[in-house]
Amino acid sequence: MTIMNKNSFDFLRFFFAYIVVICHIADLSQDQNFARYRNYIDSYVALTGFFIISGFLIGKSYNASKSVLNYFEKRARRLLPGYFASIILAAMLLSFFSSYTFIQYFTDIQVFKYLFWNSIFLNFVQPCLPGLFVTNRECAVNGALWTIKVEVLFYALVPVIYNYLNKIEKKYFVLIPVYILSVIYKTYLGNSDSEMLVLLSRQTPGFLSYFVCGFSFYYYYDFYIQHKGKLFLIALPIFLIEYHFGIELLRPISQSIIVFFIAYSLPKFNNFGKYGDFSYGTYIFHFSLIQLFVQYGLFDLYNPFLMAGLVILLVGAMAIFSWNFVEKPFLIRKPKPMNAW
Repeated sequence: MTIMNKNSFDFLRFFFAYIVVICHIADLSQDQNFARYRNYIDSYVALTGFFIISGFLIGKSYNASKSVLNYFEKRARRLLPGYFASIILAAMLLSFFSSYTFIQYFTDIQVFKYLFWNSIFLNFVQPCLPGLFVTNRECAVNGALWTIKVEVLFYALVPVIYNYLNKIEKKYFVLIPVYILSVIYKTYLGNSDSEMLVLLSRQTPGFLSYFVCGFSFYYYYDFYIQHKGKLFLIALPIFLIEYHFGIELLRPISQSIIVFFIAYSLPKFNNFGKYGDFSYGTYIFHFSLIQLFVQYGLFDLYNPFLMAGLVILLVGAMAIFSWNFVEKPFLIRKPKPMNAW
């Protein structure tokens, strides 16, 4: 277990989070100066990388939990404080930047719809707030939050998958069918002419192949570590070929092998998270900040690379604040007071 814990997952999650930030800066600003570099960074690879790591860590968390209730409590403590803070703070603080007056803003039904629908993870129902980002490429306040409901459903599925795994000796009789069904779902809907079906392909069932790969690596950790070099050499060309042709048949497993190879081959980054886990705060707070920069034309008025650097610095500060004052306090369990009697 000690060896299993010596990894650079914290670094990789931080790296993936900033890949998403950079991609959103390029996409939302629509600045041509970023266009030439956009082909070299892919937020989808970063996103699926998150799901792979999540599968491994959540499998480990569930196995270490005292009960199903304890497992869900730990997941709620990690996910919900930052998530709700991002929603509530956006609704409150962005009122200062709305074209509406305070009275108009806080009496507009959109604000309450935003708070309600986003609080139950249905962000797409009401993604916008009144008087904000109306001239931007899109009015969404936080377009990154759609992945949180995918993650929540993964959490809910873990006890179900574990229940079946515990009933059989050969775990791959469960894991492989789940992987195959997910790939079929993603491939069939993703290649549809219907925009709605393509959108549905990027929901929980479509990403389950990545999550279950990470989950599987927890079960077969010893085998992977023993053969990680050989597996990496096989996985890398498969990933590159499928990535080039836009295929996702063996890509989830090949990408997972690459992610785990990196995670267990960079010992200098094993203690990257010793000062805190800033990846989640980076992910949930960056989108709104970029939208503000776009609303006021800052990428057009000033050097776009300088503005991108400023966004990155501000997002980093927000992530540090979020970890220390929003996320971390909920992870620290306060001891129950002793009975005075």
